Amino acid sequence: SHLYDKVGRYQVTVVAETGNDRDVLSFTHTVHHPLSPKKPVKSNQLVFVNNTVISANPDNHSITAVRYVKKKGLVKVWESRTDRHPRTLALSPNKTLWVANKDSATISIHSLTTGRMLKRIRLPRSSQPFGIIFSPDHSAAFVSLEGIGEVMKLSLMGKILDSVKLGPRPRGLAMTGDSQRLLVSRFISADAQAEVYEVDPLAMSLRKTFALPTDTKSR
Repeated sequence: SHLYDKVGRYQVTVVAETGNDRDVLSFTHTVHHPLSPKKPVKSNQLVFVNNTVISANPDNHSITAVRYVKKKGLVKVWESRTDRHPRTLALSPNKTLWVANKDSATISIHSLTTGRMLKRIRLPRSSQPFGIIFSPDHSAAFVSLEGIGEVMKLSLMGKILDSVKLGPRPRGLAMTGDSQRLLVSRFISADAQAEVYEVDPLAMSLRKTFALPTDTKSR
């Protein structure tokens, strides 16, 4: 056995010999940091809960729950109208679905069991909400506002708590399992580089902007 002391991707070759037989196996081994006690989270167009997949449907302004049933395949459990152009959704700590509706500049809150809309949170006009997540410690919700270049923090009751100005077109959100780092992707970056912002979710301030080099190899 071998113990790796640094994070990275390593090419490993294993040779096994028995008498006149010799076998060789090569593979790539990934070494990562220890996993956090709580899972990180990211914004998504799908939620999987109770053996049911719930999707946001931007083209017809709805969310749909489907479940696999033996001998029947995928069966629609329910479908419910949202506001206009839902992009992502997240399951709240109290088991309701929060949906970011881009064209309506709202977050609609829906019943997990029936899909019925329970509440609507109005966001700044033309703010174009895109990504939505709940912190792993269940202390708050975060939504990216693509239209005005901000990320907003909300209480679990839907009250707007704070926001931070980042830059053009923030979309995807991800948060580490310890709820200490909020990462925000920029949808369309400048020609020279792509960008990911790191936000302090407690202070709601920009900590750092990661510059990603231009991909010159992919076709």
